[in-house]
Amino acid sequence: MGVKSPTNGIIDTTTAHDRLVFGMFALMAEYEAALIAERTQAGLTAARARGRTGDRKPKVTPAFSHFSRTVPPHDAAELDQDADGHGLARARTGPVIRTP
Repeated sequence: MGVKSPTNGIIDTTTAHDRLVFGMFALMAEYEAALIAERTQAGLTAARARGRTGDRKPKVTPAFSHFSRTVPPHDAAELDQDADGHGLARARTGPVIRTP
């Protein structure tokens, strides 16, 4: 039993030679995938050794977090204005305010 492409004839595993070629291509693809995984792990290990974690930098700074906790609830306009100054959406300030 083999696979034969009816449109272009490139894939044909009905003969021994074609099965060999098809198998070699499959092995090369598997090798490339393993090589990429190894290089990725090596790069992550090297980055960790340099102190990099790969995390995003927090957009909410400690200063803004402290400010947002000290603003009275009725000063929402002031909080919105300061959030705009820090490049934050109003929705991002809610979790900061609720965090003790």
